[in-house]
Amino acid sequence: MPLFAVNYMPGLGPKVFLYPLLTVFILGAILAIFFSRHPDATPEVERDTDTEGEGSFSKPGRSPFSLAHYDRVVPAVIAALFYLLALWRLDFPHKQVFDEVHHVRTAMEFVVGANPHEWTHPHLSKLLQAGSLALARQSFDPSDNIWSPDQIMAGRAALAWRLPSVIFGSLALLGVYALARALFKNRAVATIAMLLLAMDGVFFVQSRIAMTNIFTVCFITWAAWAAWRWIEEQQARHIFATGAFLGLALATRWSSLYAFALLLLFVLADGIARWHKEKYSARFFLTRAALFIPAFLLVPALIYAASYIPYVLQGDGTAVQKLMTWNHNGTGWEKVLSMQGDMYRYHSELKADHSYDSPAWSWPLMLRPVWYFYEQIGGQGAERVRGIWCIGNAFIWWAIIPSMAIGTWLAVRFRRGNLALLCLMGLGQWFCWLAKARGLNFMHYLFEAIPFVCIAIAYFMVTLWCGNRDTNVGESKNTSGDTPEENREPWRTIVLSYLLAVLLWFVFYYPMLTAFPIPVKYSQMHFWLDRIWI
Repeated sequence: MPLFAVNYMPGLGPKVFLYPLLTVFILGAILAIFFSRHPDATPEVERDTDTEGEGSFSKPGRSPFSLAHYDRVVPAVIAALFYLLALWRLDFPHKQVFDEVHHVRTAMEFVVGANPHEWTHPHLSKLLQAGSLALARQSFDPSDNIWSPDQIMAGRAALAWRLPSVIFGSLALLGVYALARALFKNRAVATIAMLLLAMDGVFFVQSRIAMTNIFTVCFITWAAWAAWRWIEEQQARHIFATGAFLGLALATRWSSLYAFALLLLFVLADGIARWHKEKYSARFFLTRAALFIPAFLLVPALIYAASYIPYVLQGDGTAVQKLMTWNHNGTGWEKVLSMQGDMYRYHSELKADHSYDSPAWSWPLMLRPVWYFYEQIGGQGAERVRGIWCIGNAFIWWAIIPSMAIGTWLAVRFRRGNLALLCLMGLGQWFCWLAKARGLNFMHYLFEAIPFVCIAIAYFMVTLWCGNRDTNVGESKNTSGDTPEENREPWRTIVLSYLLAVLLWFVFYYPMLTAFPIPVKYSQMHFWLDRIWI
């Protein structure tokens, strides 16, 4: 699809831009007005521990749990609640939907040792799904017509192939908390970011379907956390963890190359700045090269290659013969290299039509969300329907442009590395799709940027709530902010209203995300942009 295509989306007209652009304008105006008055406003820094007499929230008589255990208990509780909510009715529909017809089939083929059907993405996510399916082996017969997309299977089998997505969705939430906490040293920012992501429709749907995207998002988020820990502490384990998480992401989807390049750019920029402070010391350069080369080349390559070991082990011959030779009677590592070339040609030359194809420029406006599953209950003319709609939370997705724009301005003006990382990963991954999109694209490809957008939004929410502060480092000098109380109330009302809007959207759209049966008239109330959302 051409970059600025407008005629490929049915129902596209001037009026469909009204709600998205109006929301973008309102949110952008709110942030612009606040930061024009308080350009240096930022949430306070909190200590990692809460010892007596220390910490920004430490008060006499307060329970030691309030902060000492917060970073362990609260994120775990939120992730557990998300896991349980996503787990409910996870086995429905009892058949493969959307891209599950490729990934689940391939996972089942790995279970029985057959040649994988789906090879256009690396195999890690499908191996994780295969491991879960292997535990439910008694609930399905892999040879019994499993390749039919409409094949109804045991609920336990459907639960098994979707369960890894729920697990990694929960882990991604923990990664968002860890990243936000590391970036801003503020528990409120981290908690709100976690809640925002949990209430995003695309995130929730991707956490309940056997596709590859949720695994990539999880690994990219944790890679960003490790990269920031490296920036702050300069400890080798963090740079190697960054490379490991990026290797896991690459072993899931090639689209994570965008995140790989952006994080590498961020780390190298920090390294060059430090090298400059060291007056371009040769010793400094060599020590960093000794870390970066294995961390960003060797570690990801080993992880990526390891994800193909089950594929290499297929065929005749011993494990040693297949693993230790380049080509052993058609098996070995030669076929892995050949598959990489096939993957590149597939994605670079792909020319296909799909009713939910959409250009990258339209993704933040959420013009063409994708229906993964839809059916009328009782046949034609039925009064109830159910479906799985991969649609983002409008109040999050329509906040992408204003939050990233204001964040970029603040990052550049005040040289804030934390905001720079968020905007680089949020805007950068979208810009990469704008610059180099393949022939068939879906709105949920922007999903990999959403965790960083949620953290940025949470940062702005807490900043508006607290008002302008007189410090952002060291001891907290003013726990209530230096903006007068009466001046903070309008901003706090805006923050609460926004959070309530996000929550109400999620509750309102929940049936459309989970194939929960609803009346036809009620389902029609969800099509805010009319026919283009159908």
